[in-house]
Amino acid sequence: QPSYDGLTYELVAEDQPSVGMRTYRVYANFTNPDDQLSAVFAQDGNPLSIASTSPFYQNENGGAFANEINAALFGVIPELAYDSWVTIGGENSAVNLNQVGTDAAAAAFEGGGEFAIDNALGGSWFVLPDLEPLAFPDENGRVLIAQLTTMGQVDMTVNLQYRAENGENPQVLNENLVFPDLA
Repeated sequence: QPSYDGLTYELVAEDQPSVGMRTYRVYANFTNPDDQLSAVFAQDGNPLSIASTSPFYQNENGGAFANEINAALFGVIPELAYDSWVTIGGENSAVNLNQVGTDAAAAAFEGGGEFAIDNALGGSWFVLPDLEPLAFPDENGRVLIAQLTTMGQVDMTVNLQYRAENGENPQVLNENLVFPDLA
């Protein structure tokens, strides 16, 4: 039985690396601890977009994907901890993350802009089933999919695929999350 239970975010830092910026973590939520998130993707007719009303913070020593983050550098470059990136589960270079069709989107994102894939070929960041322990939900039922630092409001629309405990691979299309509520 499908256990995907929506997207949520949490505020993890304020006024870092500069005043007015906020760092958020975005999670895909599951009710079954044996389901595992396998891909965040775009396909023809179902684009992917992670946008902000002001630029995303990107550290020159960081990357668009969590597996490009070297946590050993945080002591030397503390601002690196607030870099914006996408992932499945992991938060640093230890995550077994792959990507395809993301080069242009990642380059724009690294420049502070939107991470967007809207073409017939699509694109994805993904893990291979059973090869990334962090793709399974944590004790709170959450799988990390992004860390985003910005002064603005984030509007994200993503498509997800997960491996259910029964071996099926459900897809969830056009999941939208807008935060924070600026009302």
